[in-house]
Amino acid sequence: MQFKEFFKSDSNRYDAYVSRLVRCTPKVKLVTLCENNFPIYRATINPDKSKSIFIVGGIHGNEIGGITGIIDYLSRGKFPKDITLEFFPILNPTGFISNNRFTDEGNDLNRDMCHRIKQPEVKSILELAKKIKPSLFWTLHEDESTDSFYSYYSDEDKKPLWDKCVREASSYFPILDGKIHGDKCINGLISHPKKQRIESEPKHKCSIENGIHDMGFPYLTTETPMKNDLAKRTLFNRKLIDIIAQSY
Repeated sequence: MQFKEFFKSDSNRYDAYVSRLVRCTPKVKLVTLCENNFPIYRATINPDKSKSIFIVGGIHGNEIGGITGIIDYLSRGKFPKDITLEFFPILNPTGFISNNRFTDEGNDLNRDMCHRIKQPEVKSILELAKKIKPSLFWTLHEDESTDSFYSYYSDEDKKPLWDKCVREASSYFPILDGKIHGDKCINGLISHPKKQRIESEPKHKCSIENGIHDMGFPYLTTETPMKNDLAKRTLFNRKLIDIIAQSY
């Protein structure tokens, strides 16, 4: 699937994204998660099942591959029947529009957990997670500093599934094995950092993922390499959604 209509040389087009998202109905229930400068949308498949997965893209507005992967998955209309999938394709609309990591107010949503008054985007999704209690909270990130795939995870019981995800990734990208941003990565996987590491690093302590972990819910963070072709990143993320959704 092509996403050229999303992007312009000066800014990304939120209206084109919303138009594509609306086309995914009626199989997908589309509501507004919260109103800010631009509405943030929540797309739900199979409401009210006993298990649910949150799948979050666009926390950083310039990390496009997760956004397009989600839209590609939703557009195909072939979904599992026994699990609720909660999609939040773009959590940071103003960052998406400006092709920027930050919101228009200069906030990094993935460093927001340390703030007493949280940004409405973060507050809304955490309140919803507290209500629904997802079996997995998955954030789709991208890394422009490496050409390799890697991921963070907190649920050791699901490690065979995370290994399967890495095997799938190896068909698209090199797999990171070594140090990345100070964290030890073994065959594409980084386990939830120990308390001392979390306390010493704002990127861990203040992240949405650490907030979710503190709430008692497991998380997965995937990092696709931004240096790679967008079509390849899109296809990989779409396939990974299918693998994980079918495995719960």
